[in-house]
Amino acid sequence: MINRELLEHLRALNALEVELRHLRQPEAPHREVLERRISELRAKLPTALLSHHDRMAKQGRESVAPVIGMSCGACHLKLPVGQLAEINQPGRIGVCPHCGVFLFNSAAEPAESQA
Repeated sequence: MINRELLEHLRALNALEVELRHLRQPEAPHREVLERRISELRAKLPTALLSHHDRMAKQGRESVAPVIGMSCGACHLKLPVGQLAEINQPGRIGVCPHCGVFLFNSAAEPAESQA
Protein backbone atom coordinates (compact mmCIF):
# COMPACT_ATOMS: atom_id res chain seq x y z
CA MET A 1 0.00 0.00 0.00
CA ILE A 2 1.15 3.53 -0.81
CA ASN A 3 1.04 5.98 2.07
CA ARG A 4 0.07 9.65 1.75
CA GLU A 5 3.67 10.87 1.90
CA LEU A 6 4.68 8.72 -1.08
CA LEU A 7 1.56 9.84 -2.92
CA GLU A 8 2.49 13.48 -2.35
CA HIS A 9 6.03 12.79 -3.62
CA LEU A 10 4.60 11.22 -6.79
CA ARG A 11 2.22 14.13 -7.31
CA ALA A 12 5.04 16.63 -6.86
CA LEU A 13 7.30 14.63 -9.18
CA ASN A 14 4.60 14.66 -11.88
CA ALA A 15 4.17 18.42 -11.56
CA LEU A 16 7.91 19.13 -11.68
CA GLU A 17 8.43 16.90 -14.71
CA VAL A 18 5.59 18.65 -16.56
CA GLU A 19 7.10 22.02 -15.69
CA LEU A 20 10.53 20.84 -16.90
CA ARG A 21 9.08 19.64 -20.22
CA HIS A 22 7.46 23.04 -20.76
CA LEU A 23 10.60 25.12 -20.21
CA ARG A 24 11.25 27.06 -23.40
CA GLN A 25 14.97 27.73 -22.92
CA PRO A 26 17.19 24.65 -22.45
CA GLU A 27 19.79 26.62 -20.45
CA ALA A 28 17.30 28.33 -18.17
CA PRO A 29 18.63 28.61 -14.58
CA HIS A 30 15.25 27.36 -13.44
CA ARG A 31 16.03 24.05 -15.20
CA GLU A 32 18.82 23.23 -12.74
CA VAL A 33 16.55 23.90 -9.78
CA LEU A 34 13.83 21.68 -11.26
CA GLU A 35 16.28 18.88 -12.03
CA ARG A 36 17.67 19.00 -8.48
CA ARG A 37 14.18 18.88 -6.95
CA ILE A 38 13.23 15.98 -9.25
CA SER A 39 16.36 14.08 -8.18
CA GLU A 40 15.56 14.67 -4.50
CA LEU A 41 12.01 13.37 -4.92
CA ARG A 42 13.13 10.35 -6.94
CA ALA A 43 15.54 9.43 -4.13
CA LYS A 44 12.62 9.29 -1.68
CA LEU A 45 10.54 6.86 -3.76
CA PRO A 46 10.79 3.07 -3.66
CA THR A 47 12.10 1.46 -6.84
CA ALA A 48 8.79 -0.25 -7.67
CA LEU A 49 6.84 3.03 -7.54
CA LEU A 50 9.53 4.83 -9.48
CA SER A 51 9.54 2.15 -12.19
CA HIS A 52 5.77 2.44 -12.55
CA HIS A 53 6.03 6.24 -12.64
CA ASP A 54 8.78 6.10 -15.29
CA ARG A 55 6.74 3.78 -17.51
CA MET A 56 3.82 6.20 -17.35
CA ALA A 57 6.09 9.22 -17.95
CA LYS A 58 7.58 7.59 -21.08
CA GLN A 59 4.04 7.47 -22.44
CA GLY A 60 3.60 11.17 -21.61
CA ARG A 61 1.14 10.40 -18.81
CA GLU A 62 1.09 11.32 -15.15
CA SER A 63 1.33 8.45 -12.68
CA VAL A 64 -1.21 9.76 -10.13
CA ALA A 65 -4.79 10.95 -10.56
CA PRO A 66 -7.74 11.67 -8.28
CA VAL A 67 -10.99 9.77 -8.31
CA ILE A 68 -13.61 12.15 -9.69
CA GLY A 69 -17.12 11.07 -8.84
CA MET A 70 -17.01 7.37 -9.66
CA SER A 71 -14.36 7.65 -12.39
CA CYS A 72 -10.60 7.70 -12.82
CA GLY A 73 -9.34 11.27 -13.11
CA ALA A 74 -6.89 10.24 -15.84
CA CYS A 75 -8.88 8.04 -18.26
CA HIS A 76 -12.36 9.06 -17.03
CA LEU A 77 -13.67 5.49 -17.12
CA LYS A 78 -16.01 4.34 -14.37
CA LEU A 79 -14.31 2.37 -11.59
CA PRO A 80 -15.64 -0.85 -10.06
CA VAL A 81 -17.78 -0.20 -6.97
CA GLY A 82 -15.61 -2.43 -4.76
CA GLN A 83 -12.48 -0.54 -5.73
CA LEU A 84 -14.17 2.79 -5.06
CA ALA A 85 -15.18 1.59 -1.60
CA GLU A 86 -11.58 0.63 -0.84
CA ILE A 87 -10.10 3.89 -2.17
CA ASN A 88 -12.64 5.85 -0.12
CA GLN A 89 -11.21 4.43 3.10
CA PRO A 90 -8.84 6.88 4.80
CA GLY A 91 -5.24 6.52 3.67
CA ARG A 92 -6.01 4.03 0.87
CA ILE A 93 -4.69 4.33 -2.66
CA GLY A 94 -5.69 2.24 -5.66
CA VAL A 95 -4.60 1.59 -9.23
CA CYS A 96 -6.93 2.20 -12.16
CA PRO A 97 -7.68 -1.14 -13.85
CA HIS A 98 -8.06 0.67 -17.18
CA CYS A 99 -5.06 3.00 -17.48
CA GLY A 100 -2.82 1.97 -14.57
CA VAL A 101 -2.45 5.30 -12.74
CA PHE A 102 -2.35 5.42 -8.96
CA LEU A 103 -5.69 6.70 -7.70
CA PHE A 104 -6.53 8.64 -4.56
CA ASN A 105 -9.76 10.00 -3.13
CA SER A 106 -9.59 13.75 -3.76
CA ALA A 107 -12.58 14.35 -1.46
CA ALA A 108 -10.55 13.03 1.49
CA GLU A 109 -7.63 15.38 0.78
CA PRO A 110 -6.96 18.19 3.25
CA ALA A 111 -7.95 21.58 1.78
CA GLU A 112 -4.39 22.95 1.76
CA SER A 113 -3.06 20.12 -0.45
CA GLN A 114 -5.72 20.70 -3.12
CA ALA A 115 -4.45 24.18 -3.91
